[in-house]
Amino acid sequence: MRYTLAIIFLTLALATKAQKITRLGNVSSKDSVATGQAIICGSFAQRLGFKSGGFAQEIYIADTATKEIYAFRVKPVFKSAKENTFAYHIKPGTYALLKYQYSESKWYGAKEFHEPVSKAEKGYYTFTVGPNSVVNLGNWHFDKLPASFTEPSDEFKDKLAAEFKNLKNFVTVIPK
Repeated sequence: MRYTLAIIFLTLALATKAQKITRLGNVSSKDSVATGQAIICGSFAQRLGFKSGGFAQEIYIADTATKEIYAFRVKPVFKSAKENTFAYHIKPGTYALLKYQYSESKWYGAKEFHEPVSKAEKGYYTFTVGPNSVVNLGNWHFDKLPASFTEPSDEFKDKLAAEFKNLKNFVTVIPK
């Protein structure tokens, strides 16, 4: 009986599938927008600063039409800068911000946090990305709760233009 239950639970565990999470591809300084695709970029102010211990921090988004879930890093591994720039290839569409995942360095390793990214009123923050576009999502302030989103500064726009020389005609879209 014990072995039968174990086999049943093992079969169920192997047959059950969670929703697939697709990682967005990084944009290098030499990349350009592929036909029919888009690029998103922005500045991310993290919550922890040096306490992040060099652990990565990620944002999870969902395509509102297909319900596909995507993840991308807003703070790279081994960096503890308060603000970080992100840039990723993405399919055109409307996206909802789902979750912010980060780890806080502890003496025993790390404590992981998963926080929903939602508005004070009901709903999620969303943004729309058009085909063949380079979308600047502005400054993302996750250093204080609740998270907020602001227009990019001229200094940040100049930094993006210098870093990604092949990308032209940035369009600013702030998550709402």
